[in-house]
This record gives sequence, C-alpha cells and structure tokens, in this order.
Amino acid sequence: MQQEHLLKTDDTGSELTDILLAIAERFINVPLAESEYLIADTLEQMGKFVDADRVYIFSYDFEKNTCSNTHEWCAEGISAEIEQLQNVSILHIPQWLNAHLQGEQMLYPDVPALPDDDPIKAILAPQGIKSIITIPMRHQGKLIGFVGFDSVRRFHHYDQQERKLLAVFAQLLVNLKERMDTMQLLDTAKQSAESAAQVKAQFLANMSHELRTPLNAITGFSELMQSLDLTAQAKSFNQKIQQASSHLLSVINDILDLSKIEANKLELKPEAVRLSRLMLELDDMMQLQAQRKSLSLQVSVDPALHRPVMLDALRFNQVMINLVGNAIKFTHYGRVTVEFRVLEIDNDAVTLEVAVTDTGIGMSEESIAQLFDAFHQLDTSITRQFGGTGLGLFISQGLLQKMQSALKVQSTPGQGSSFSFQLRLPFAANTGLVKRPAEAPAAELQGQVLLVEDDSTNRLLLRKMLERLGLSVREAEHGKAALAAVALQEPDIILMDIQMPVMDGLTATEQLRQQGFRKPILALSAGVMPEDIERSRHHQLDDHLTKPITLQGLSDGLSRWLYHPVRQPIALTLNCLAVMVGEDAMAEVLHDFQASLTKTMGEMRQSFRAGDPVTLAALCHRLKSSTRFVGAVSVANQLHDTEQLLKSESFLPQSVFLDLLATLNALYAQVECSIQQLE
Repeated sequence: MQQEHLLKTDDTGSELTDILLAIAERFINVPLAESEYLIADTLEQMGKFVDADRVYIFSYDFEKNTCSNTHEWCAEGISAEIEQLQNVSILHIPQWLNAHLQGEQMLYPDVPALPDDDPIKAILAPQGIKSIITIPMRHQGKLIGFVGFDSVRRFHHYDQQERKLLAVFAQLLVNLKERMDTMQLLDTAKQSAESAAQVKAQFLANMSHELRTPLNAITGFSELMQSLDLTAQAKSFNQKIQQASSHLLSVINDILDLSKIEANKLELKPEAVRLSRLMLELDDMMQLQAQRKSLSLQVSVDPALHRPVMLDALRFNQVMINLVGNAIKFTHYGRVTVEFRVLEIDNDAVTLEVAVTDTGIGMSEESIAQLFDAFHQLDTSITRQFGGTGLGLFISQGLLQKMQSALKVQSTPGQGSSFSFQLRLPFAANTGLVKRPAEAPAAELQGQVLLVEDDSTNRLLLRKMLERLGLSVREAEHGKAALAAVALQEPDIILMDIQMPVMDGLTATEQLRQQGFRKPILALSAGVMPEDIERSRHHQLDDHLTKPITLQGLSDGLSRWLYHPVRQPIALTLNCLAVMVGEDAMAEVLHDFQASLTKTMGEMRQSFRAGDPVTLAALCHRLKSSTRFVGAVSVANQLHDTEQLLKSESFLPQSVFLDLLATLNALYAQVECSIQQLE
C-alpha cells in the first residue's frame, strides 16, 4: 500500500512538473496584451490539477499596510471573493506576514480546527475554507505578494513535493510580472517617444505651413521684379533677396524631412528609372558649382547599369546632391569623383556600390563618430566658414536606411573623404514603363482661372503671375465665394487654397464635384506633408501644387491640366437611338447618359491620378459602348484608341488624357443641346 502511494506521488509530481514547464514556455513568449488572459488560464490549470476550489494572487502594499486580491479563479459552484478582498489590513495577521517575509509558506490543512480567537480563522472561516496553502512571491529579495490555493469542499494536505513545485509556480508568476512590468515601461516609453515625435512633426509641419505662405510672396514678387526695368543696384539687391529666400526654403525643407524621418512618416515611391540618365542630370547640375571652385568633377557609371531599375529617383537624387554638394563645399583644390560600380547582378536585380570621393579637408575619427547626428557640424569655425544646417547627412542616412542601406565613411584629415553605400535594386518588370512618349511643345496657356485664396498678398501675387502667363483671372476669398463664382460662370480651371476661413478648399471641392463641376481643380497649398497631398487626392482635387511656387512651377502645374476646348462640336447621330428607344424616351435616355458620363469622368480622373492604367482602360471600354449607343461614333473611336494605348503601353501621356477629357466635356455639352431640342 505504501509503495502504491509513493508511485502515485511520483506520477503526480511528474505531471505537475510537465505542467510547470509548459507554463514557463508560455510565460516566456506571451505578448503584453495577452498576459492577463494567460495568468487567469494558468490559475485555472493549476487549481484543477491540485484539486483546489479557489486559486488567487495577492499583492502587498507596505506603504498602506494592506494586501489586495488581483487575480482569482474559482471552481464551478464556488463563490468569488476578489471584490471583498481589496485593501485588507495586514496588521491583523502578523504570523502570516512574518512567514512570508521569511520566504516561508503558510499551510493550514484544517482551518475549522484553528482556535476561535485566531485572526487567521476569522478571515478564512467566513469564506468556507477547509484547507489553504499560500506561497510568498519574492522579487530580488523583496516580498511583493503571494499565490494561494483554497479547498472549500474537502480537506487537502499538500506533500513536500507539491509544495516545492507550487513554489516554482509562484516564482514563474514573479518572473512573468517582472517581464510584463518591463514591457509595460518600454511600451509606455515607446508611446511617449512616438507621441513626442508626432507632436514635434506636427509642430514643424505647422511652422512650415506658416513660413511658406509669406515666403511665397517674397519669392514670387522678387521673381516678377526681375523682369522689370530696374537699375543695376536694384537688380543686385533683388538677386540677393532671391538667393536668401531660396536658402530659407532649403532650410525649411530640410527641417520638414527631419520631422518625417523622426516620425517615421517618410515614404519612398519607387518608379522605373535609368541610373545613367540620373547621373547625367546630376553631372549637369553640379558641374557649375565645381567649376566655380576650379575643381574637377568626374562621374562614371558602370556600363552594366543599362537596364531600368525600380528606385525613388527624387529621394535618391536628394542623397546624391547632398553628398556631391558636401564634397565640393569642403574641397579647396583637386577633384571630386562619383563612381557607380556593379557588385552583383542577376535576372531580377542588381547590387551596386556608389562612392563619392574628394580631395578635401578630411575628418578625424572623432568627427566621423558624430557625423550623422542631426544639426551636427564639424566645429563652429566650419559652421561659420561653410554654413548649412547640419541636417544633410542625417537626412541622407535616414533616406538610405529606408532603402535598406547605410552610408560608410573613410576619411583622413588634410587628404580627403569618401562616402559610399550599397543598394540592391530590382529591375523594372516592364521596361516599357520608362519609355515616355514625346510630349508636344508647350503651347501658350489660354483660358480662365478661378483663383481661390484668402491671403490678399498672395492673391495679388498669383493674379500677376497668372496674367503674366496669358490667363484671365477671377478671384474668390474662400470656398463659399468660389461656389458662387462657379455658379455664375464656370472657369476652365480652379486654383484652390486649402486652409481658408468661412469654407476650406477641401469642402468647397467636394461640393463643386457634387454639383457636377468636372474641370480641373488644383490645390495650391503650403501643406507639403504626404498626408496633405493624399488628403487633396481623397477630396477629388486633381493635383497638389505647393507654396512657395515659382512662375515656371505655376506654368508647369497649369500646363498639366489646362487644355483647350474642342473647337469642333461633337457630331451626334440620334437616328439609331430613336429607333431603339422611341422618340418619346430619347430625352430621358440622354439624361441618364449625362449622369453616367459625369460619374465615369470622375472615376477616370481618380484612376489617372492613381496611375492605374488597368482601371482606366476598363472605364474607356465601358464608356465606349454607351457613346456608340447615343450616336457619338467619333468619341467612341477616340475611347477605343485610348484603351488600346493603355493596354499596349501601360501608360497614358497627360496630353492624351486631357484631350480625351476635353472631348468628353464637349460631348456633355452637345448632349445637353440635344436634350433641350427634344424637350
């Protein structure tokens, strides 16, 4: 009989050991969000195994001299006590507390047998407890709480092996609590840092917005003044204003990029590009700076880099301009070389190394160690001599890290420096995407612009710029005034500020689209963050131009969207329609077609803005059928040609798209005339 009891005890200990090992594994891998569930689950698991009726965890608060029940599991039919056992005084149970402080377990196999004046019995008896064991929970020698097992329906005696294994369970709970506390602190610190970064980014974005609005007036008016009949001294002063405002804009852009990197909001937009072409453009751009200092600038590209690759050309150029610009800035004599070397190439991608080397002033190891800190300069004398914000390399490193790369530096004081990085770039899947059909030479702009801008100074500037471009201009001070102006007479295009009193530009655009205005609306805003641009697209603006804007930038932006109306009216052959639906129903059918045309044109704009040739081709195909149905054969043919171009090239030149929109607008007007005649 004794041997049989020993075997049973050994089996029980072995099973409990397995359970504890499984619990330990779960505790190690549990995410913070699931920790409470896991604790409750393990209390139930342990309670059922040792045949306890209630299992719980208490925490000690020695500042208040209390203990509180934090977790509890109860078997079916057993009352929960957790709500009643909060902030229980520990002054009445000195024997219990002293045992826990000594690291000892408290075991009462027969609670009813305790003397009636025992304070422990006074606490346990009302809960119907027959047997109880509590195991202290200690962290780094400090008592933090205990885990307890109550037996209510029967008496239970815990042998030495069970008590040891329950002590292990208590320690596992301590370890889990320590890990959860650490994770909570890290999570809180992370949230605090992210919140601070978000606040900082929003502050910098707001400051950028506030600075860009007056800067737009400074740069714009100085550009207009340059064409006036000024004295030599006045022209010189004006050039200095332009140079200073250009430098200020560069500083604003650097700080904005810094905020994007720190807030993890900087997103790359890869496109199919040829590196050889990018480097030719870089060479053309930087040669003048090198020549001014009598430096030799040499750019070499490995001949193996002939295939188009997927790369964010704008951000890559930003890195290269910074590296080459720094090399020229810190080199007094000698040369600057830019090399593109292929390290590895296969069917899918190429790994290349880019190196910018100069014979300039060089750097010490101590300077290199601080080189990529934001706002860092080599020393104050360098700052005074060479200028700059100290953000260029920090931003370049952040951009390269987004590209899964990093800058490496080798430098010797007095001999020069070499900055290099490696990139693995996938080849463009469809090389046809980089073959842009030649655009027709830009014609002189014509048409009427509705300028919606609340700042009177910028409104005056933009009016003068638009008139310089040969456009007629009407003005509105806010979105509500813009709605009234469009109702009076539709312009050919709208330039819409975003932040305005009375009614903002986004709301005004939405209402204009709802009212059927189908012509281009361009945002002209000081908001330059990615979310600003995305917000404009979401609210059905066709483009997002940013302040400050130059005369050329304004011309380019308008040229992308301002098209000449179709001079020849669209021919409608309504005979077939009359036969199919009857003359009485023709007006109703044409009304339905107008509504469908308006909706489809809006979807076309969205697909074109999103660079989605597949959807755009499908829309052309769908509209082609209905235009044939109403007798607009020439329009159907144009839609067919556009559909085929999209399917073969996966690209539609903007001029072709704008011509199509002009045709569809003319068709809408012709249908309107036909409806009036029928009615």
